[in-house]
Amino acid sequence: MSGYFGTQIQQRLQAQAEASTAYINATPGAFQAGRTMGCDDPEQLGWDWINEFLMRDGVCGFRLISAPKAEEIKSQLMKQDCRFDTWEVFRADRATALAACEALLIRGLPDGLVQIAGPTDPDGEYTKQVQTLMASAGVVPFSGSLLTGALGPARTVVGLGPL
Repeated sequence: MSGYFGTQIQQRLQAQAEASTAYINATPGAFQAGRTMGCDDPEQLGWDWINEFLMRDGVCGFRLISAPKAEEIKSQLMKQDCRFDTWEVFRADRATALAACEALLIRGLPDGLVQIAGPTDPDGEYTKQVQTLMASAGVVPFSGSLLTGALGPARTVVGLGPL
């Protein structure tokens, strides 16, 4: 196992997404959504590809899609009796995003919080603690391999608050 965590379904999806790493890396428009397969560009990948993953996994992620494109995707998914959930994300050009991040970094962590090293062992106890924290906060946990960067560039940031 690669530090899979959560329900049996969640663990199956984590394992399937990890098993697809080479495909994702070789396929423009495909991405590792952490727990599932994802698509950045439905026209490039095609709906046959998307439907294959919807049928297999019951879910497919879409990221940073424009509002008009999101409406097209929603319409296509609803034809197949699929749900389409969205949330707002911060989008900016590189310079704007860096300036915003640098301002936060200069301030440092709030009083009482300390940054500690992220997990390094996908199956380790520390990784399980991070996954447990995610799950208790209502966030479906990532696999240990993803949290430790074993599947590609990734950084898990952990803060320790007052005990």
